[in-house]
Amino acid sequence: LNRWLQSLDLIPRMTMFMRQADLRVTPGALILMSAAAFAVPGYIVDVKSGSALVAIGVGAALSLLPFGYVWYRRMQRFGKFEKGLPEALDLIVSGLRAGHSLSAAIGLVTRECADPVSTEFRITFDEQNFGLDMRTALDNLVKRVPIQDLKIAVTAIIIQRESGGNLAEVLEKTAHMVRER
Repeated sequence: LNRWLQSLDLIPRMTMFMRQADLRVTPGALILMSAAAFAVPGYIVDVKSGSALVAIGVGAALSLLPFGYVWYRRMQRFGKFEKGLPEALDLIVSGLRAGHSLSAAIGLVTRECADPVSTEFRITFDEQNFGLDMRTALDNLVKRVPIQDLKIAVTAIIIQRESGGNLAEVLEKTAHMVRER
């Protein structure tokens, strides 16, 4: 099932969707859970009511439950990330003002912030340390966590790195704006 789904190019999107929800389930397993949520209640309703149309309707509605759960977990995780983002930006500002590089300041976030902020910044930190340039690592962060406030912060960092200026001041204003939103 996984190989068949990979040929449909559905696997990468479903995998990202489940990673964003912080679930360790394969796309094939999620589809099988959905199929079971369709078949078992559908069969029971068909046996009890004798109506195939009602059974299909009930089965179709219940087959969406596994995807709904993943969506719910994903939204919860993004909510936690949004709440922790201003603190992470403040830590980066403090690190920059103390004379650390941006990479070292991101490393500070990985040690001091709570999950999921620390986990996502850890991946970014590792990507950058293993050879990706900072822009690509930050773009990957935005792909993993597509939150508007994070997009604003990453855009501010990228623009500052290209044009120069005081990154600590830019991020401090960005953190303030994120808190206000």
